[in-house]
Amino acid sequence: MTPASDTYETGFETELEPSRKAMSLKRIQFYGGILVNESGEFDLNLNLNGPRYTGHPTRELDAAWDELVGNYVTLNDQEAARINGEISKENGHFFVVPHVQHSLHCVNYLRKALYPKFYPTIHEVKETVPNYWTHIDHCIETLRETIQCNMDMTPVPHVWFEKKNMYIANTQLVHTCRDFEALQRWEKDWEEQVKQRNNA
Repeated sequence: MTPASDTYETGFETELEPSRKAMSLKRIQFYGGILVNESGEFDLNLNLNGPRYTGHPTRELDAAWDELVGNYVTLNDQEAARINGEISKENGHFFVVPHVQHSLHCVNYLRKALYPKFYPTIHEVKETVPNYWTHIDHCIETLRETIQCNMDMTPVPHVWFEKKNMYIANTQLVHTCRDFEALQRWEKDWEEQVKQRNNA
């Protein structure tokens, strides 16, 4: 049973406790909807004011994904004791990654899987990483569970496009989301605090 004080806005006891102070909600316009343009062709509506995450691989695209996926969060003994599940110590610290960023890693892995000529290393067989299909299935299962867990109930209306004689889902809606940029700022601040703590 979830404590009454736990909310989507303030965080839940199963989440990374130090990050909860940075949680806030934000209304965000979604993009990426499929439209039919004036020529009657399918088109993708992208946010032209933000980073690009789709399309053929480029260095800029990879850099944008690297920024999204982020790094590990460093914890001490006391902070790690609050983690639900097994965790291993390495060089005197514990390392975790927020689930949101693990999910983004999975989306990025699936993106790279679509372009094997650009990302041949994900097909390499190594003893230190899961094989290609195990990793693919892991990511699909993780994303399925995450989507069901988050259960966004924003209604997606269907719109009739005469030029295609069909309905298309209008996914370009405003959603109430946690502020991801606030999480990124918190992570940078947290790692700076960890460095200062280690140097004290």
